Amino acid sequence: GNDRMAQVLSTALQTESKVLDTRKTLAVMERETTATCVSMFGPYVDRTFISTYGAAKTVTVEQLLGVGGVDALDATHVHIGGFYVCKGLHAGLPEAVRRLKGREIKVSMDPNFDAAGEWTPAAMMSIVRGPSAVDVLMPSEVEACEITGKNTAEEALEVLLGSGISGDGGGEGGRSKAGG
Repeated sequence: GNDRMAQVLSTALQTESKVLDTRKTLAVMERETTATCVSMFGPYVDRTFISTYGAAKTVTVEQLLGVGGVDALDATHVHIGGFYVCKGLHAGLPEAVRRLKGREIKVSMDPNFDAAGEWTPAAMMSIVRGPSAVDVLMPSEVEACEITGKNTAEEALEVLLGSGISGDGGGEGGRSKAGG
């Protein structure tokens, strides 16, 4: 977004990192609010999150990567976080992951929780198996069970391993490591 929260984040990025020009690092959606997530936790409760979608809901792969897209990205590793929140990325994500891997850039993903309860959109299925599979998938136990439709972490891991996610990290057949 291009609001007060974006200014706070940009200032923090400039003062606490080596990034000198945040315009080269951050994709700014001029007409959207900044996506925000507040994490709360305590000694007697599990984590709780309060989130607003903001720009995360509408941003596309092309907008996120900017001019030159995947081919201009100077990276050795790309991490995809908040898959379910970033619905605008879903359409272009499988092709982006395939192209990143074609450039020998490692790709990891933490799907995060799906508040909508859909869990298995086509984009998720295509990035856990085949040529668009991420190298490392890091679901929580709940996420792994929901994605696979299984009741236990052990059953979910069996499904993930059987559908193209590999514990050995091999690249053959678009296999990925499962973790979490």
